[in-house]
Amino acid sequence: MGSFPALIAGPAKNKNLYYSLYLQTYLQRDVRNLTQVGSVISFFLKFPSACASRKKTLLNLSDISNDTDITIPTAKNWFSIHQVSFHVYLV
Repeated sequence: MGSFPALIAGPAKNKNLYYSLYLQTYLQRDVRNLTQVGSVISFFLKFPSACASRKKTLLNLSDISNDTDITIPTAKNWFSIHQVSFHVYLV
């Protein structure tokens, strides 16, 4: 159940519903307020997967942009959004 204590202690008992509502809220409220994201699927599914596949390596936004079919400036923008929303961390 990850780092979502409401799933354990709170009223949210249906984890599928909880995660779908979390995703909807995150994409509609937080991401839309930060920037205009054209492809929500690429932003939330493909891009983080491309970043995660490169863990423990130097950040190479050119490779990530090639894998996700976005431009390097878009990759920089999306990476910063995922950073400020605590989905990715640079170490």
